[in-house]
Amino acid sequence: MKKICIALLVIVTLLSCKKYPQEGIGPVPNVGSINSTSGSAGDTITITGKRFVVSPVVYFDTVKAEIASQSPIELKVIVPEGYGTVPVTVQVGPNESVSVNFTYKYVTPRIASLSPQSGVTGDTLIISGNYFDSSSHVYFNSAQATVLSYSQTSITTIVPFETGAVSVQVRNIYDNALKLSNESIFNYAGLIDNNYRVIQLNTSMFGTEMVEYRLDTLSYYKIGPSSYFLALNLLDPTGTKPIKAFITTVDVTNPYLGFKTVIGRDSVSNLETPSSMANRKSASGRRYIAGTNSDFYNTTTTYPRNANMVDGVLGSPSDNIRITGDYYAGNAIFDAQNKMTIDALTYSASATIGTQTMPIDTLNYFRYINTNKLAFFNIYCGKTTGTNSARTEVAITPVNGKINYNGETEVKVVAVYKNKGNNAVSESVSILSGATGAAANFLNQLIVGDVLKVNFGLTSRSGQAVVPYNIAGGRQIIMKSGNILPNIWNGDERHPRTGIGFSDNGTKIYMCVIDGRNPGYAENVYTSEMAQIMRYFGATDALNLDGGGSSTMYLDKIGVVNRPSDGTERRVVAGVFAVSTAPDDPQIAQIAPKQYIVRLQKGQAFTPIFYGLNKYGQVIVVNLSGVTLYGNGLGTISGASFTAGNTSGYGYIGAQLNSHSTRIKVIIE
Repeated sequence: MKKICIALLVIVTLLSCKKYPQEGIGPVPNVGSINSTSGSAGDTITITGKRFVVSPVVYFDTVKAEIASQSPIELKVIVPEGYGTVPVTVQVGPNESVSVNFTYKYVTPRIASLSPQSGVTGDTLIISGNYFDSSSHVYFNSAQATVLSYSQTSITTIVPFETGAVSVQVRNIYDNALKLSNESIFNYAGLIDNNYRVIQLNTSMFGTEMVEYRLDTLSYYKIGPSSYFLALNLLDPTGTKPIKAFITTVDVTNPYLGFKTVIGRDSVSNLETPSSMANRKSASGRRYIAGTNSDFYNTTTTYPRNANMVDGVLGSPSDNIRITGDYYAGNAIFDAQNKMTIDALTYSASATIGTQTMPIDTLNYFRYINTNKLAFFNIYCGKTTGTNSARTEVAITPVNGKINYNGETEVKVVAVYKNKGNNAVSESVSILSGATGAAANFLNQLIVGDVLKVNFGLTSRSGQAVVPYNIAGGRQIIMKSGNILPNIWNGDERHPRTGIGFSDNGTKIYMCVIDGRNPGYAENVYTSEMAQIMRYFGATDALNLDGGGSSTMYLDKIGVVNRPSDGTERRVVAGVFAVSTAPDDPQIAQIAPKQYIVRLQKGQAFTPIFYGLNKYGQVIVVNLSGVTLYGNGLGTISGASFTAGNTSGYGYIGAQLNSHSTRIKVIIE
């Protein structure tokens, strides 16, 4: 029996050696093919081969894959997370197959950390993780952020407008696939908070006098594509001199957004309220969604004090007298791509026929005409030049296209008027005007059919290469590259203020109005104080446009949102507006409260107002009806109203309209 057992053992050993020649190592798996050499994490692929026995393990590079089913000749595996082209191997015991390549087609991104984890709108945020690429988009809840740079393991982005604790997610977007990362939480530092946020302002004209203000959000809501409105209450330590600030932020990287200047009633000698400007200019597919007054003006003539341009047509020249030797005069300048700069401009213009060149001294300002100098009138002087009969006026029209106010244009004489002023202008016909001396001599030689050249130039004082398309006139440059500039001119006095600025990467434009002349409700500010508030919310460069009783902020459908110091909206010489070209869409896609945060006393009643917004973020209904409220024990709800309970604390009121919902943070003090 013993001999039989030994014989059997020898046979088994010999057979084993024949099947597995490497004694003690075991079977070597062989991968013949995989049914798909590309795909995404989560896909199931089939590996065909041999000797998939004794608990096989499948690796995509170094990442272990889950095996859904197996046999000695076939493995069905679930593709793990990965990136690029990686080797796929099968391991049986210590033995590993020859690899085959697998390429990740649609990559699922992964967030590991955020730095910082809290901050404010305009902050730079670094997202660390893996599997990021050129398709990666970053979202804060539903707000898309601007991506500054990316690598496979890091994304640098700008924090967009949102509030509270929000979910940050990276989405890799492909032609026919969307891959979503895990979510990470970012906390907005104080826009919606239980406690007041703190901002320090240097309140002295010279030197340092830092005052700590408590910052409270009064209103905050979306007003258009990538556009937001924020109303703020800044409380001084005594609580008796509050500052009311209103800020609109517009992301001009959105293809639907741009900026335009409006001249009052389309004439430099007329005035018009910002509301009227916006309503008059708005049309289907072109909504003037937000705007402010711009430019100081001569209260006698109503002429703008600085350069104003509308879609490439110069309405008023820059104020050369004011900027000579003075660095601080400025304009808000937008090129045709809506890139904004702030700079002082020097105006020059001339008319040439043959070898004769005559400077064009005045543009559209008939009350300022030097009788011995040449004046130019276009559509923004009004319907006619407004001049008297003691003049020669020549009507001209471009030989081709339109007059170039950033260069030279050939024009043809179409009419000559001697001893006849007040002649008509139009979009195609401009007027050269002169009364005596050199100007009259230059014009009197011209006849119908003559071709001459007109040349206009607006030179940047700083030397920046800029081709203006829209210009909003202003006065004082108040901030450059984050540095607050001194108070000068009437900036050395406290008044209501209107300002405009942009972020350092040029993607966001900020319009700001600060109320005043209303003791106990809204105190006046220096230009430097407005600059500090704008810097706090993201601006790096800013211009004081105007101030006083003119300071007005208008929002589409909503109207004037501040309290002008005159008690009513004032007519002004010009305005600057954010314009949306998103298609008109009457369907409500989201609802938003007028107030995302409300502070109530115990027992105080509150009736919220809700806006209806379309899918482009534009307000289409100002006061929604049919919204259902629900709470969480903070107080009681009766119909459309909420009454605070008798216990201090905070929580949320929910609101629902059909499938749309939102919430309001309630703080009971």
